[in-house]
Amino acid sequence: MVLYRVNVLEAGSGACLFEKVWQWNSTAYNTERLCKMVLSFYSLAKEFSQEFSYVLFEQESAQAKEKATSTLRTKRVAPRLPPLRLVCRKFGVLIVALFTDYNDDINSCGTFGERLLKLFDGVHQARLRELAPKFQELASSEDTSCPAEIIEEFKAFEATVAEQKAAYDIT
Repeated sequence: MVLYRVNVLEAGSGACLFEKVWQWNSTAYNTERLCKMVLSFYSLAKEFSQEFSYVLFEQESAQAKEKATSTLRTKRVAPRLPPLRLVCRKFGVLIVALFTDYNDDINSCGTFGERLLKLFDGVHQARLRELAPKFQELASSEDTSCPAEIIEEFKAFEATVAEQKAAYDIT
């Protein structure tokens, strides 16, 4: 399995509690918007009484880009990147978002995500309960970004993610 990034978010507010990025094509990404997108997928699935587990993101084909840009008399075409899969799992008040290669086994990705959530919850369960009022406040506000001092509390989880990546033989 190839893991590009991991985000752990609080399910009610979408606040990002933990993030680790190994490979990402853009330096101009917004973590809060990414976590809100994940939360939106969960809300949409709930509207259809469905369970949300993954989304596939594909780039537009080189031919389509060339055709679209040819009207502008430009032939510059970026190299095509492989499809990217967002695999999500929910456990209690937490959601994990794993960005993986499309070819990775969906069940293995899900199992890995569930394992991370259980470990995160096991270590931080009491603190998450203490922070519940803050998460409720974030859920009802325009700015859902988690305060830096709270994110800092969960940074040590990076070591656990590294251990689990090694145990699951993930690159």
